[in-house]
Amino acid sequence: MIYDLFSYKYQPIVDLKTLSIVRYEALLQADDTLEIEPLIRDLEREGQISELDLFSLESIVGVLNRRRSDVKIAVNISPISICCPYFQQEALSLIGMLNDPTSLSLEITERGKIRTPEAAKRLFSKLQRKGISLGLDDIGDGDATTDVVAEFCLDYLKLSSKLTIGIERSERKQKEVRKILAFAKERDLPVVAEHLEMLAQADWLTQAGCGLGQGWLYGKAEKLPPRQN
Repeated sequence: MIYDLFSYKYQPIVDLKTLSIVRYEALLQADDTLEIEPLIRDLEREGQISELDLFSLESIVGVLNRRRSDVKIAVNISPISICCPYFQQEALSLIGMLNDPTSLSLEITERGKIRTPEAAKRLFSKLQRKGISLGLDDIGDGDATTDVVAEFCLDYLKLSSKLTIGIERSERKQKEVRKILAFAKERDLPVVAEHLEMLAQADWLTQAGCGLGQGWLYGKAEKLPPRQN
């Protein structure tokens, strides 16, 4: 089975002021025979991405239950899966098995539009009532925009690396990010800046009002730390 070739590593997301870890993002890994990004694109094109997303969700639910929710983890979900009735049903069933639903976040990826918005809103409402937080991945890339965050009442957003790399020296990127941060502040939404590798990036974003960061500056994707008793 192809999923036997997959595993996960976890990259910390930190508070940019205190540097404390607020949660981890689960990043899909594969052995040397597979490349993740082309595989995901193929599965989305063939309409089979929901199976991978359910595998991911089941895996992370298992991790959280074994850890007794001493960590919080975010996992990526394709907008194609969000629109799939089978995924919706199975995802709610899996989440019903979580000991602590507040330990899980779902990040909607930028690859495509949510084609059935009313069905998605019903699903999101059910998830949020259970305590799941919902984010939009890679704002500034693909179909990820603040309009999507507003339309679907999402709980947080993430700035794409296309905006954060070199932001300390790009007036264009700074202007765009300030608009996004103003949008988030008005709605009291946390913002995560991805792909932070330089202190200059983190300093500019912190001063601009971005609260959370992720990238090699704070830790590479690795195994989860040992469970705290």
